[in-house]
Order: sequence, then structure tokens, then C-alpha cells
Amino acid sequence: MNVLLEKLFENYDISPKDRYEIRQIYSFLPTYKKKNLLDNFDYLASFLKISHNEMVKEQELLLWKIVSNIENEVKQIGKNMLKSKVREALEIVKNW
Repeated sequence: MNVLLEKLFENYDISPKDRYEIRQIYSFLPTYKKKNLLDNFDYLASFLKISHNEMVKEQELLLWKIVSNIENEVKQIGKNMLKSKVREALEIVKNW
């Protein structure tokens, strides 16, 4: 375990999932790339934060799209049920 890497995780508030993945990759890097990663960790942290924010926005957009689709389906079902009830009522009136 690299103490500096763990300290950077804490300083930049890296998520447990990202910590795990970075540790996995870090363990396979040659020494000069490990040093490069540690020296430029602020870029990685910024990238992770931007990526996370974009993912949250995409999830929100997808959620709103799903909610909108459900609302439209419910409205359509309601219209179809209303048409069916109106037809039934008309048939009852005609047969009466």
C-alpha cells in the first residue's frame, strides 16, 4: 500500500469505488508511471469529479425522461379507459 496514494485519496475525497480501481491500476504500473500518477493526481481527481458530475446529470435526464414516458403512458391508458366507458354507456343508452 502506498501511503502517499492513500493520503491523496483522502485529500481529494475520492470515492471508494474509484479508490479500488486506481489501486488496481497503480499496482501494475512501472515505477516512473506511479510517480507520474502521484505527481499529477490533481488532474486525475479533477477528471473524476467532472466525470461524476456528468454522470449525475445524465442520470437525472434519463430519470426525467422515464418519468415523462410513464406519465404519457398513464394518460394514454386513462384516455383509452374513458373511451371504453363512454362506448359502454352509449351502448347501454342505445339498448335502453
